[in-house]
Amino acid sequence: MAVASEIEDNCLNSTNHLIEFIDALQQQVVNFTGVARIPFRYPERPTITASIGGQKFELLLDSGTRLSVLKLDANEKPPIGLHFVGSDSALADLDGSRQLEYPDHSLKYAEAALLSSGELRIRRLPFRIYSYADGRPPSDFAGSLSVSALRDFVVGIDNDAQEVCIQEPGSYQPARTAAAIPMLQLHDMLLVKAQAGQGELLLMLDTGYSGEILLSDEATRKQDQALTYTGKLSAQYSGFHGEIQGNEFLLDDLKFTSQPWPGLASGTISQGMLAGVAIEAELERTALGQLDGILGAGFLSRFNYAIDQSRGVLFLQER
Repeated sequence: MAVASEIEDNCLNSTNHLIEFIDALQQQVVNFTGVARIPFRYPERPTITASIGGQKFELLLDSGTRLSVLKLDANEKPPIGLHFVGSDSALADLDGSRQLEYPDHSLKYAEAALLSSGELRIRRLPFRIYSYADGRPPSDFAGSLSVSALRDFVVGIDNDAQEVCIQEPGSYQPARTAAAIPMLQLHDMLLVKAQAGQGELLLMLDTGYSGEILLSDEATRKQDQALTYTGKLSAQYSGFHGEIQGNEFLLDDLKFTSQPWPGLASGTISQGMLAGVAIEAELERTALGQLDGILGAGFLSRFNYAIDQSRGVLFLQER
């Protein structure tokens, strides 16, 4: 268990300190001092209550998407300061020159002149806009803030205090009981390697996925002896890979090997009895190998953790 002093190390007092004017497109910081601490409402689901043009949105902090997402009602006036773009390839990971149509919404791209949340200010933040003709579907979240927009900073999630902590890498001090897990970055995907019963797994870190772990068809075949199927079909989840549903299982053990880090012990972190979903599909084939699955917010809720993109490290501290 973490003691109060160790938790406080990760979330330094931010009185009179500001993160100001982060250019999300150019990844440049115009002015930055101290640490921003932002409380989140839902236990173990880090969110940011953000304002765009005076309109408030509850945004899920999401490491599984390159662009931030905003869901809008097509019949309502969009927020002031949200500028729609048609062909800016820097904003679009798809063909931004054409509007893509889906059964219940259209896809557009926009840039927010300013997003603010307490002490956090982000200028020129690109968004993928889902515009719903029949009204925005019911949800606790109006969209997501991509963790990649904060790639110059350490983004800490204190699940015990329900706070998001954002600070410069040079000022961040992990708790003494934390472990430094190597994190690979590829096309804004954050990847970690783990060991399961039948070998290594390459997993994408996705804080937007509420489950613990999701495995592809090929990965579940390789790990079959380490999985215990419950005989139940999972609830449907809508994500970057489309509508996801599969067979539920329990994974008896998942291990991560930490790297040396000043002041931290190196070794292995082991977690047992992970609730997972096996889908009958394959995920991306990357330059680092076949993606085996997704590690979601459900797994990360076992820890207080910090994502350090600038140094390629995921800090995990068991709760």
